[in-house]
Amino acid sequence: MWVIPEGGITSHVKECDAELRGHTKKVMAASWHRNVENTLATHGADGTVRIWDVENAANTMTYDGLPQIATAMKWSPKGDRLGVVIKGGNMYSYDPRAQGSVQTGNAHTGPKAIKLAWLDDNFFMTSGFNK
Repeated sequence: MWVIPEGGITSHVKECDAELRGHTKKVMAASWHRNVENTLATHGADGTVRIWDVENAANTMTYDGLPQIATAMKWSPKGDRLGVVIKGGNMYSYDPRAQGSVQTGNAHTGPKAIKLAWLDDNFFMTSGFNK
């Protein structure tokens, strides 16, 4: 990760400011927390969702066991939940304040990417296709 200075980048940058290590396969997406500074969520091809403290370059929470690659990930409006949907028809809602706190449900079973949008702080909807 790089911190871009106030005036922008004025010369070639060779060194990063921080490196977040944890995913064992490529990172598919990242989403900054809307309310908590320096908090980032990522999901990777390794079947994990990770919460990061970017200031300290620390992985603070890991949720593993996703059976497929996630196609969408978004923070709830209040920021106390993280919604994730995966190919094949599952959706997950994580509470990043508590390890292991996850709610699951069925979504669209089709092979195309599923998207999600939060309706309020408690509910999100998905859009996709069924077989």
